[in-house]
Amino acid sequence: MTHRPLIPLLISYLTGLLVGNYFHLPTGPTLIVTAVLLFVLLFTILLDRRHASAVLLPAIIILIGYLFINPFIHPQLPNAHVSNFLTDDHLNIQGELCRPPKLLEDRSRLYVKAERIYVN
Repeated sequence: MTHRPLIPLLISYLTGLLVGNYFHLPTGPTLIVTAVLLFVLLFTILLDRRHASAVLLPAIIILIGYLFINPFIHPQLPNAHVSNFLTDDHLNIQGELCRPPKLLEDRSRLYVKAERIYVN
């Protein structure tokens, strides 16, 4: 690569984080593509194909960056999660507080073990 090999890898990783922030790709196929590219990279290193590995390594690092940010941007929530019931109507939740309310700058966060959800 260059005198400073970590700089292109860092830029590739940050590119993966940005791609994951703006685009949603399914995790399973992305993980499979990453694994296949890792095997191809291994064979290109064993066959001493420097040009191919110079292209494959940043592509793999981009995919790894995407896979690291994906669970935070697009979390896998259960079907019964309260966010699946959100509409423009009012929502009443009956349950008990699991923790004390957390006060933030412009809102509060409640941790509720919901027993019933009423949609008006």
